[in-house]
Amino acid sequence: MDSGTYAGGGTALLVRSSLPHHVTPLQTTAIEGTSITVERRNKASITIASVYKSPSKPLEKSDLQNLFANRRDVLVIGDLNAKHHTWNPNGGNRQVTIAYEYSKNNNLKICAPNQPTRVTHRTKNAIIDICISKGIDRITSESIPALSSDHNPVLFTIDIDDIQKRNIDALQFTNWDKFQSQLKHLLPGNPKIFTTQLKISTINTIQQSRLQVEQK
Repeated sequence: MDSGTYAGGGTALLVRSSLPHHVTPLQTTAIEGTSITVERRNKASITIASVYKSPSKPLEKSDLQNLFANRRDVLVIGDLNAKHHTWNPNGGNRQVTIAYEYSKNNNLKICAPNQPTRVTHRTKNAIIDICISKGIDRITSESIPALSSDHNPVLFTIDIDDIQKRNIDALQFTNWDKFQSQLKHLLPGNPKIFTTQLKISTINTIQQSRLQVEQK
């Protein structure tokens, strides 16, 4: 999670624990974000970044290069305060031209909902939350008026295959009463152990006995 250093910022990612992933630090200046890399079995890994850019900070081309360069499959999703006439009917802002031109020149896909993501009575409604993707094309988006905030949640649905869930080991508990009873049968009379070979044999017997108890 990245809380940012100014009001209105803050990003986070909620990840299912069974998905193999690791945190990927972002090297950006104007864009704050939280990023992970999700591993896939037979395909390239996917870098997913939840981002925010303050409207008071100019978008830098170097930030986009740091997000997308040297990565095959990337999803950058969030509030970039990016208004462009391509997806925002009420006009655009100057700094988003950098993102639009960079995406066009580097074969990136921009996905934005048809509905406004920021609703206000003071100015015109706007679509400022977008997804910029590299290597992934099957994306749909929807702005959902579900909160009292002037900023709607945006649902991006992304079709990704070959994700392998991590196996989560089930907890096992030893039945110690049964374990002790089985040891009395296998090692009757609390025998004395003098040789190394006998020690190894006894340890193996104890380990096998415990495994048998846990499996039953």
